[in-house]
Amino acid sequence: MPIINSFGPLEMYIDKEEGVALQADNGKYWSCISYDSEDHKMYIEAAKEHKDSWCKFHVSKTSDGKISLQDKRGMYLSRYYEDDIQYIKPVKSSPDECCEFSVFTDDTKILLKADNGMYLSRMYRKHQNIEAAKDGPDECCKFAVSIGDVIEPSFQILNVEVRLLKASNSAHCCGSPKAILTKLALLRATHSNCLLGSQEDGVYHLDQFLGFLFNIILSIQTFRF
Repeated sequence: MPIINSFGPLEMYIDKEEGVALQADNGKYWSCISYDSEDHKMYIEAAKEHKDSWCKFHVSKTSDGKISLQDKRGMYLSRYYEDDIQYIKPVKSSPDECCEFSVFTDDTKILLKADNGMYLSRMYRKHQNIEAAKDGPDECCKFAVSIGDVIEPSFQILNVEVRLLKASNSAHCCGSPKAILTKLALLRATHSNCLLGSQEDGVYHLDQFLGFLFNIILSIQTFRF
């Protein structure tokens, strides 16, 4: 597929508390990697086989349609020129233009372009660096996105209580069983794209939850009021 200027699969993670994790072509997740005890020499590398809290980044849109990324400390990822290499480092407490990245999409993966016009890429230099290094994208510039949280949020229904209502009260509550089913069907039709949480392959939809309630009510054979 052609590369297009679009947030694509990254859109659902923008400004979400769960954050985003980025996975490079080597199968490893982006992570903040420190080489000193005070985290002064910290770099972004495609280094982790399994996500941890250093692999989670908060995504925000900028005013000109780009994005910024923050690590768990709130530090912004920035293009950082050091020893003739354009590293990506989580070093800035306040964002500047070096912290802004344009987003492109190639099918289910994203590409990021830094303020120097170069695509972010995995670059092997004894370490699997993420650098703003390539003027033309290749497979090393494409990153898969997933939820940033290590433990993905979920929900479960702990208890379902069915109460029997008197006829005099039922009209002031939810109405007849048929009316309840009709309302649930309408909710499913009008809220099918609402996000409720996250699962392994993306998101739970409100439609799924309402469908679950719909089936519970259908399974009740006798209503007494």
